[in-house]
Amino acid sequence: MKAIKISLYVIAGLVVLLVLGAVVFAMTFNPNRYKGEIERLVKDRTGRTLSLRGDLQVALWPALGAKVNGVTLSERASADEFLSLDSAHASVALLPLLHGSVVVDGIRVSGLKARVIKEKDGRFNFSDLAEAQPSEAGTGPKDAGAAKKPAEKKAEERKDAGGKAVAFDIGSVQVDRSAVTYIDKASGQELALSDVKLSTGRIAERADGKLELKAAAKGKNPDLDLKLSLAGNYKVDLPAKAFEIGKLDAAVNGAAAGITNLDLKAKGDVAANPEKDEYRVKGFALDFKGVQEKQNLEAHIAAPELVVAADKAKGAAVTAELKMKDGQRDVQANLKLAGVEGSAKSLVIPQLNADIVITGPDLPQKSVKIPITGSARADLEKQTANADLNAKFDESNIQAKLGLAKFSPPAYQFDVNIDKLNLDRYTKQPEKKPVSTPSEEGKAPAPTQQPAPSAQKKDEDTPVDLSALKGLNANGRLQVGALQANGLKLANLKAEVHAKAR
Repeated sequence: MKAIKISLYVIAGLVVLLVLGAVVFAMTFNPNRYKGEIERLVKDRTGRTLSLRGDLQVALWPALGAKVNGVTLSERASADEFLSLDSAHASVALLPLLHGSVVVDGIRVSGLKARVIKEKDGRFNFSDLAEAQPSEAGTGPKDAGAAKKPAEKKAEERKDAGGKAVAFDIGSVQVDRSAVTYIDKASGQELALSDVKLSTGRIAERADGKLELKAAAKGKNPDLDLKLSLAGNYKVDLPAKAFEIGKLDAAVNGAAAGITNLDLKAKGDVAANPEKDEYRVKGFALDFKGVQEKQNLEAHIAAPELVVAADKAKGAAVTAELKMKDGQRDVQANLKLAGVEGSAKSLVIPQLNADIVITGPDLPQKSVKIPITGSARADLEKQTANADLNAKFDESNIQAKLGLAKFSPPAYQFDVNIDKLNLDRYTKQPEKKPVSTPSEEGKAPAPTQQPAPSAQKKDEDTPVDLSALKGLNANGRLQVGALQANGLKLANLKAEVHAKAR
């Protein structure tokens, strides 16, 4: 017994000494002594210049942590800056590392600035960081395995040793005052994100938490200038490839796609599991306002509930309200899709109803109302869609079959049949000028001065701009039993359209 007690005392004493030694080491260790060595090592291994202007701080217990300040990293073999940050901090729990798990208490990054460039050959300006260096890659066939990325090599080594992939678990991520620039030299596209602020909850293979994102975006080709914000609750299951965002609250303001004064808001719950062909939308609402070429645009879409599974799809009625106003003419459309049927591979809308109302002072009737009924179907496997529509307004009966033979690039099909159409009822006709008569008996009328070419004549001579049809793939037929336009009457009019993008 005495020997056991002595042994326990010795072990306890050793533990105390080890703890004290670790505490003394942590208190006296100064990582700043090695900044020069770290910078030289990065230069030798990557060909990039690392500058550590601020202090380095390291903690060893109870978590392995590090904090850096004032860091810059250059492009490879260049003085141009690739990345910089004001400060970054991360800490990793020690004990889970022994079991192959990476448990990060949190990651905080402030003042990050990064420039991502995609070269014309498709490579990125950070590709070299993810590739093996020439000294590691080897040159002969027997060294082919050495050319693998370090992460792949380590994963294979763990697998060969009977181990499992390293799991990750991050308590939270906080990013503020950050900016990222993306440049595609092949397409000329440029996108700059600034004032980036990101806050997340737990991030792991299976996790849930709260997400908040705010940023300003400016772009070229296409041009855009936006401010965006997004908030909501998220759930992720990476092994199952399932994702969910609840209480989504997203907003986009600014200018994009030729639309100014853009104001877009989205709310609701959205979930997706592509592996199982499962999608769910609940309480979703989208509101849009904007101005395009002096036209005020407005839209509201509401989807109370929509559930799509591999073998079945169901949902409540989806409604949409669209408005367009340009000062001279107002267009308002109300659309209702009476539920959804089918499955994830083939969606069916058994009944759709729409009312289109056009009003304007230039219309002889001041207002035209077009009611539309029909159904629609989409085969997502074959990437085809079609709709059968019927409209009856004023004197006209219209039957239309519209379709997409292919989603991407879109290939349109149509077959429209109208029994009769009188366009003169919906357009103002030019006033007829009275024929002049002699002012005195036996005298011919005084010669009239020929008017100068008018703006109307100028417009008639202006070539028609068909640039909007560039890239259009469409095939269809239009039939009109009786057509009247500008006083001209035609019967059994048939027209076919064949347009192929080049």
